[in-house]
Amino acid sequence: MLQLTSASCLEKVFLALEKVSWRLITAFFRNASFLCGCWICCAALLGSFPLPAFAEQSLSEIPTRQMVNVIKHREGNVIRFFVQNLEATDVTATFDLALVNLKGNTRFPYTTTFPPHQITEAFSLSPIREDTEWRYTLTNY
Repeated sequence: MLQLTSASCLEKVFLALEKVSWRLITAFFRNASFLCGCWICCAALLGSFPLPAFAEQSLSEIPTRQMVNVIKHREGNVIRFFVQNLEATDVTATFDLALVNLKGNTRFPYTTTFPPHQITEAFSLSPIREDTEWRYTLTNY
């Protein structure tokens, strides 16, 4: 078994590897017809395999990674909304609500920033009149 102990010996090995690598690279690119043939083979090979991400979807339909998780928690007639930031950095989100017989503790659309990897209360909703039906539609972006 080869054992390298001195720094100068290691340097010689790395220099030798660098020379061999450089010779291979220059020989490869020297022959233009070989290079052209390689590109044609690569293109043919790529064209023969279907790309699974695009097989049944257009680009606009490919799902994006979820950055936040919106959690709602009802306490009596009050609905509290929390945001779990799934990212390693701050995430800014905007919430737009259509409210029927509900009032929020903030004005909508509401934009705020959530700290990384934490669950933070975003806002809450409560009925204006307790005896009347209420509903909301939430859009966040």
